[in-house]
Amino acid sequence: AFSTARTAEALTCYAVGLFGYAAVKIIVPVFYALDETRYPVIGSFLVFVANVVIILLTIDRLGHRALALSISLAMTGNFFFLAAMLYRKLGGFSIRYLLAALGKVAAASLALGLWLWAPRGWLVALLGRGLAGEIALLVLLIGSGVLVYGAVLYWLRMKEFVMLLEKFWQRWAPGA
Repeated sequence: AFSTARTAEALTCYAVGLFGYAAVKIIVPVFYALDETRYPVIGSFLVFVANVVIILLTIDRLGHRALALSISLAMTGNFFFLAAMLYRKLGGFSIRYLLAALGKVAAASLALGLWLWAPRGWLVALLGRGLAGEIALLVLLIGSGVLVYGAVLYWLRMKEFVMLLEKFWQRWAPGA
């Protein structure tokens, strides 16, 4: 139980940086496509330095969580650095569009979180606490969560999601 709690603490700190990590994985290939490799290299160096500094400042107080939090914050900082460099390199891009998309994703994430949190008590009671019940709960929540998240993005007309859905239906719909 102790190890599980410590792992959960570290994962919570890692979760803080999921956005930054995922965004860096998307934005770095843009620089390579533009044949501009120096900014990702500079960003990586800044991540290293920030990571060490944050660990040194927080390890005494946060312990093992400092390691997870430091990489999360450093990667998020790397994203903001790379986004600023890309903005400058391209001569700008639509910040309003990005913020609107971020708002839609945040709304869908909130709906997903509420969907997963609200019924958990009665679902556990219904499905049981054994291994089979836990597996059924996991499958049910993942499957329904995907549907809820997708439905909210579709309802909000997130352009990229609607395009992806249309391509999916063109390929996989009966009679396609």
